[in-house]
Amino acid sequence: MRRVHLAMAARGIGIPELKERLEKLSGWQAGSSVYQWFRRKLLPAGPVTAALPRALEVSAEWLFWGEGAMDLISPTSPQQWVRGVQYAAARVAEATAELQQEAARHDRELAAGFPSGLAATSAAPVPGRVPLAPVRPRRRSQ
Repeated sequence: MRRVHLAMAARGIGIPELKERLEKLSGWQAGSSVYQWFRRKLLPAGPVTAALPRALEVSAEWLFWGEGAMDLISPTSPQQWVRGVQYAAARVAEATAELQQEAARHDRELAAGFPSGLAATSAAPVPGRVPLAPVRPRRRSQ
């Protein structure tokens, strides 16, 4: 995100203008997502990532990897776009793997009878708190 900030400062644009540029270039409706990237200090994944260098008018190598100069993008360099798309695909794969791990953890906790997030807590009682019992599904009466 540091290089995104540097590119925005060099171009004299703020978050609202970056959002507009990304919407024009990628056809994506950003909503408040661009503001969330800056709050969370995370770059987006997918086609928006591929449009980010064009929106900021910088090279993809510099923006994503810190390599080379922050020069304007040359339309005669398809390698920049290929690397940008590969980066975006890797980000999507990482996010998918994280979500799958979280879903598996959640499934294990439910199978063990714990509501999400409680399985990892310590078994030691906390003074002043009543321990929660595992949530079990009710049986339907027939």
